[in-house]
Amino acid sequence: MGRRVALTLLAAAVLAGLSVAAMGWGWGAMGASPMTVHGWIALSIGAVGTALLTAGLMILAFHSHRSGHDDRVEPTELIDERIRRRF
Repeated sequence: MGRRVALTLLAAAVLAGLSVAAMGWGWGAMGASPMTVHGWIALSIGAVGTALLTAGLMILAFHSHRSGHDDRVEPTELIDERIRRRF
């Protein structure tokens, strides 16, 4: 892994940590009851799950594009002809 990628990942992790801390501060500043440990665990699982789902879907999109699954099956002329027949 290159140094640039590692620094980018580190910056993203720091930003995510600061976001969670700011959210916790904001929650307390609103006068709401403090979050319990279970609340923080649920929040963490939700955030990590969302990030993993996003990464997985992006990986599938790139894999699909690189493997040729997104290529057209039939020539464009046939598709254009079918569209003209409908209208």
